Amino acid sequence: MNKRFLLLVAYAGCILAFISGCAPTTTVETVSAPVSQIESTDSSTLSRAQNLLQQAQTDQQPDGLLLDAATLFLAAGDAQASQEALLTVDAQQLSNLDYSRYIILQARCSLALNNAADAFDYLQQQRFLDISAAFDAERQRQTIQLQAEIDRALGNVEQSLQQYIRLAALSRGQKNTRAVHDQLWFQLNMQPFSYLQQGQNHSDNALAGWLQLAELHRRYQLNHSAHQLAYNDWRQRWRTHPAAKVPPSAIINYHKSASTPQQIGLLLPLQGQYETPSYTLLDGFMSAYYHLLAQDQQTDETMPEIRLYDSSAESMAKAYNDAIEDGADIIIGPMRRSEVESLLPLEALPVPTISLNRIDSDDQSQPQNLYQFGLSPLDEVRHIADRAWLKNQRNVLVVAPDNGWGNRATAFFNKYWHRKGGTVLSQVSYPAAIKDFTP
Repeated sequence: MNKRFLLLVAYAGCILAFISGCAPTTTVETVSAPVSQIESTDSSTLSRAQNLLQQAQTDQQPDGLLLDAATLFLAAGDAQASQEALLTVDAQQLSNLDYSRYIILQARCSLALNNAADAFDYLQQQRFLDISAAFDAERQRQTIQLQAEIDRALGNVEQSLQQYIRLAALSRGQKNTRAVHDQLWFQLNMQPFSYLQQGQNHSDNALAGWLQLAELHRRYQLNHSAHQLAYNDWRQRWRTHPAAKVPPSAIINYHKSASTPQQIGLLLPLQGQYETPSYTLLDGFMSAYYHLLAQDQQTDETMPEIRLYDSSAESMAKAYNDAIEDGADIIIGPMRRSEVESLLPLEALPVPTISLNRIDSDDQSQPQNLYQFGLSPLDEVRHIADRAWLKNQRNVLVVAPDNGWGNRATAFFNKYWHRKGGTVLSQVSYPAAIKDFTP
């Protein structure tokens, strides 16, 4: 993929981020569910758990049966029932082995119920800490995996990454190691570029290698040849690094596929409510395009052709099909929410399509090749909360405008902050018309 296209898309990405944030849009809360939460309910497993509960009522030593029942409830996706079963266990009378099992179950239930702070506290119980030194390899892996998930849910990014690095070191076989590396890589790719850049001077050598790898991947992901050169250089410098020996699946798959788009279709509503953001995006996109044409001295390389389609002048289906028939390799758009919704019933799209709006509901599955792009104000609220938490802030005052957006943002922040274990001391709403906040 040529350098000009890389820079074009990089500039365009900044423009899309700005426009998508300004364009009229509805948002969806995007808090990720904990890894330990199981979405589906297994009726047969639930039935077995219920039977164990009944047996425990008449057994003289019910704690083992209760632990088995709690394990089955959690495996079936009913964390609440699992936690209720654990409440009837006499933890002080458990053997060290059963006690460690009890603590891990309690922590997993709390995490699945979005109580990450409680999950953290369970793993800090003194008896659990004392006996954890004698854990076998499997119990160590379970505990480290759980701690990594808890740290991630609490916003303790670096601690979570370090736990995954420890977990990978304890994993047996390339398959298991790669599975952990994939989890670590997923989390790295959720971090801002500024954090990845800290790998150049990070005191944790193993984490520094991961950060540098993630940085080069983010920097060169749209330029395969530059990515390959940077990756080869990284492997030379980090020959003994775990990621050099067992790369994450995403890196392997990235180097298996390399293609250079020859044509980009822009689907924008150039009339009506979205006219202004559409033309702003178009002006910025084309400005970057011609700027790169003027700068580039490698005349043997070709820039992708840009074709514009007005989705407000014809149906979305016709505009999209016209772009495909004209030979578009990538489509940027549509922008209107209703237009994005019209793509959802499709099983797959013929080319990668970057929509400029996001859909609220998770009811419909997303077709292959559709990438929903848009800045949610609630995403910003979540990042603010994470940043505050990383700075060891625990007690907050929430100040927000007294309108629909302010109410949604406040409700989201409160829920997210309490889930982390923080405290909202008070909240203040001010009229949205107020622009001057000087005393």
